Amino acid sequence: KPRMSRSDAVSRPRIGTRRAPAWLRNDRLGAALLFAPGFVAYLAFMVLPILLSFYFSFFDWNGISRTMNFVGLRNFARAIQDDSFLNALRITFFFTIPGALAGNALGILFAVLVNRPGPLTNVYRAVFFFPLLISAVAIGFIWKAILSYNGIFNDVFVAMGANPIDWLGSFTLAPWAIILVNLWHDTGFVTVIYLAGLQAVPHDLYDAAQIDGASHHLLPVDAETVRFRPYRRCSQGLMYRN
Repeated sequence: KPRMSRSDAVSRPRIGTRRAPAWLRNDRLGAALLFAPGFVAYLAFMVLPILLSFYFSFFDWNGISRTMNFVGLRNFARAIQDDSFLNALRITFFFTIPGALAGNALGILFAVLVNRPGPLTNVYRAVFFFPLLISAVAIGFIWKAILSYNGIFNDVFVAMGANPIDWLGSFTLAPWAIILVNLWHDTGFVTVIYLAGLQAVPHDLYDAAQIDGASHHLLPVDAETVRFRPYRRCSQGLMYRN
């Protein structure tokens, strides 16, 4: 069988192949097309409701009638003087600040632990990230069975001779119980974020640090990674708990 020369192979057109249009071969235009749907959804479901809420806060409106009375800053003055609003604001900051501090501390600790190579490294990563895959409804049922007055925790305490504790019914303990559940659920995501930051650090930095006398507890984390998680945690606390 005669062999095909390279010139013949180049000159012959390939069957079933089509060249992409010029507008698809443009990197900037292609990136903009991929970015546009998510950006439009973000504007429609995040930015626009926030702006509308701020606009409607200057009016006296029940949300149904066609008439809206402009009241200026009167709604803000009433909110500042309302004890219920101040209590809700205090509880919101209580959930946000301790959760952000504890979540970042645990995330950095676990990221350093799973960043080291070992036979069970992938198992540890899966265990830390698994709670994030569980739905919020399932998490509620699981921790209700654990923390309720007749739950698993109190069964263990009663078996040890101690009195049961009302974890979810106590005004003092209930917020801490919710923070515990949030840490259990969100620490895996924080660990992944910090782990990505650790793995993005070049190995030359480790070598240079060891030459300079740094110990094996070196923790080089990108500053953007450190700033991202507290901002996200605080924004979640202010959005979802008001």
